[in-house]
Amino acid sequence: MNKSTQREIREDFISLKIDFAFKHVMKNKKVLRGLLGAVFNIAPEEITDIEFRDPHLNKSSSDEKQGILDIRITINHMEHINIELQVTPFKYWKNRSMFYNFKMFVDQASPGSKYEEFTPCIHISILDFNLFPESKKFHSKIQLIDTENYKLFTDKIVFHMIELGKIQYTSPKGSENELYHWCELMNANSEEEYQLLSEKNEYIKEAVDELEKIKQDRWLKEEYLKRQMAIMDEATQKASYYEDGLEDGMKQGLEQGIEQGIEQERQRGRLETVTNAIKLGLTNEQIHTLTDMAEEDIEKLRINRKVNG
Repeated sequence: MNKSTQREIREDFISLKIDFAFKHVMKNKKVLRGLLGAVFNIAPEEITDIEFRDPHLNKSSSDEKQGILDIRITINHMEHINIELQVTPFKYWKNRSMFYNFKMFVDQASPGSKYEEFTPCIHISILDFNLFPESKKFHSKIQLIDTENYKLFTDKIVFHMIELGKIQYTSPKGSENELYHWCELMNANSEEEYQLLSEKNEYIKEAVDELEKIKQDRWLKEEYLKRQMAIMDEATQKASYYEDGLEDGMKQGLEQGIEQGIEQERQRGRLETVTNAIKLGLTNEQIHTLTDMAEEDIEKLRINRKVNG
């Protein structure tokens, strides 16, 4: 990685929203127990015999899918759990979640297996966008039910959707929830926030310690920066393709009114890129270099995001 590229990304802070960092931290079974205990609202000590089923868990590479973490584990030899992290909006996330969860369920089948031997499959989505705009809950548990009497159809398929941006709506009482603190950790944007959150419990402290290891280890930090750069490159490339498409359309003789509409769409595309860059922790100067938006306008967006989430 050349120095000019390094200057375009943030090097002084390791964000848990970068999938490389999240995957590294979750390799620590104590950290994973703490997070899963918070999701399931049980004591972490009740979670035993964690077995990672993803053979690529230790192949952390900058070529992996942008923004997506896929850890597949077996817990207590009874449940199959898939955890995914998505930091940019994904239009068909519900369908994607169903695909992976039902695939986990079907994968249990083998010659001679019996239906009664199938164990629960749980899909956990950690999202940095709003999946359910009509709700202010940051954590939703979803199962299959009878729509008339609301009785549970099966306990074998479960979805947990965690929307990080919604913790701002949590009541003071709800903010004492363990999962709330984990969401705060995911949303943290400074070392000071990490240190304050590490005082919440031993599991979050362990996670913060793992993040510090990335910062101190030359190879881990280099891989982390590559992933951060890859995510930003993809966002920039998408914005570029979007703008190129708009320009091609304009060259085909679009009328002035349509041209104005397209210009508005271009600005929305740039606004999305800036918003994602803010989420990833880039400075105003770095975002200006990336998008050519005035730094004062970027700061206004940053302040507005803090106020409105």
